[in-house]
Amino acid sequence: MKMVNQNWMQLSDVILKKQKITFMSKAFVSFKDYVILEMGMYFIGGLLIFNEKFEIVSLIAFMSYFKIFLACVSDISDNIFDYRQNLPLLNNVLEMISTLERKQTKLESFSEITMENVTVTLSDTDILNNVNLTIKSGEQISVIGQNGSGKSTLLKAMMGIYPISSGKISINGISLDEIDEQSLYRLIRYLPQNPHLLRGTIKDNLLISNPDISENELIAACKKVNLWSYISKLPNKLDTQIGDSGMKISGGQRQRLAIARLILSKPEVLVLDEITSSMDEENSHSIQQLLTDNFNGKTIIQISHKWNEIINYSRVLVLHSGSILNNITLNELSKEEYLNMCK
Repeated sequence: MKMVNQNWMQLSDVILKKQKITFMSKAFVSFKDYVILEMGMYFIGGLLIFNEKFEIVSLIAFMSYFKIFLACVSDISDNIFDYRQNLPLLNNVLEMISTLERKQTKLESFSEITMENVTVTLSDTDILNNVNLTIKSGEQISVIGQNGSGKSTLLKAMMGIYPISSGKISINGISLDEIDEQSLYRLIRYLPQNPHLLRGTIKDNLLISNPDISENELIAACKKVNLWSYISKLPNKLDTQIGDSGMKISGGQRQRLAIARLILSKPEVLVLDEITSSMDEENSHSIQQLLTDNFNGKTIIQISHKWNEIINYSRVLVLHSGSILNNITLNELSKEEYLNMCK
């Protein structure tokens, strides 16, 4: 992971330099084509009109077609230029990828995840500092703390989304760096506050988890999250377009669709990042009940600022300034203490 980051920083410098050269080159070409050349054409046209060998209407029509032709030529030239310019960079990227060690260890099941002295540094700031933690299969854990305490970073580091600066993260005793990512994300699923939905249909978004799922299974999953009563009334049902990022449906429906997708993917671990923070109490309770009903016995790690969402959780992690301040059971924490820790 560190090697990838170092190589990517080097490539970023190369990209920036190339972009500066590209900007200057294209600025010169544009000035030459659209100023000097057009002025020359208008000058010649003016002389022809002055000598009564050309008409103004004909000159205007000719220049309109000329500009269209020039724009097409310019686009072709730009594409050829970009291809030739980026070819060495592409070769460097492919070479970098080919030199990376392939992660061969595939996860078949989940038993535990362990973090040992884990530190995550972003922009020269320690977001997580020397974190030690073990989460076993079947545990349901709430992660709480003030804004900026490192809660989201903790979850993303567990999944390998954020690289760690020091320490070690292991799943089933295997280092995260050695685990095949496809098998990792098959077992562990991450759901953010604003789930990413594709521009397309409801069915397209559900089939991401498994393209071979039957329509009856899709409908069953939608019924489990109380979404089918809405979908069944739509003219195109599962083939309804939901727009960019699901903007044609409500926030609660987007979250239910994302949970239906989770049900179809059958993960063993759910990582939930404040998924109900923007919802009212009724919708929040409904979403939490869906998780309880459909993922009973699964490992759940959830960031939440709402007391009623964690009352059934087995353990509470309290983060403060990137460190685990407390690792306690819910019986050891009162509602007032919980709310103060989340402020």
